[in-house]
Amino acid sequence: MSETKKAKTIDQIAIFGSAHTPSEGPIAKEVFEVCKLLAQAGYTIIDGGGPGVMRAATDGAHAG
Repeated sequence: MSETKKAKTIDQIAIFGSAHTPSEGPIAKEVFEVCKLLAQAGYTIIDGGGPGVMRAATDGAHAG
């Protein structure tokens, strides 16, 4: 696995997306994986906490 590098001036990343996205759909799965990797790299994920894309972001960040 390649080394993960974190930006020096960015600490938080905001995720906005549809609440109507199916939780098991391909978009939600991608958001989960991206947010997991971002959290593992030390970023704080900010989202609305709702269903769909935002829930996938929250779950991914927790997994990371």
